[in-house]
Amino acid sequence: MEVAEAEIALAQEENPLLAPVLKESFLALTPTTYLRGREDRLYPAHCKEILRRVVEGEDLREPTRAEMIGLVAETSLVAVPTRVGCALYFRLFRELFPEREDLFSEVDGVAPSVTRGEMGHYTGDVDDLERDMRRKMKREIAGSVRGRGRP
Repeated sequence: MEVAEAEIALAQEENPLLAPVLKESFLALTPTTYLRGREDRLYPAHCKEILRRVVEGEDLREPTRAEMIGLVAETSLVAVPTRVGCALYFRLFRELFPEREDLFSEVDGVAPSVTRGEMGHYTGDVDDLERDMRRKMKREIAGSVRGRGRP
């Protein structure tokens, strides 16, 4: 709750004319199952993305990149991710946390084919996987948070 309130306050400072709308979006920041029990940095990133969408008038039902990372992480506990799944995870992580590029120097030595070296070979497949995940998660999110700020 404190994280959501802090992110709303920051967004209100940046967009004072939209302060009331941003305050009303509090329930839209409710963490979905994809975020519960995950890395502490995912939830603030999720809040920032939802609030940016509020400001820009975008669809709040689309999953955030943080939620998508949460789903990939969750499914990796059940089955080993494919190279395309790993490539999507790395791409989402890099988009969400560009300041943590240092983490990928360690990964490059272990799995270079899904980070920099050969990732270009997977771009189309990664795009398709991301599009499919967004479509499927959108429906799930729409059903799971109806009446809680993300219609």
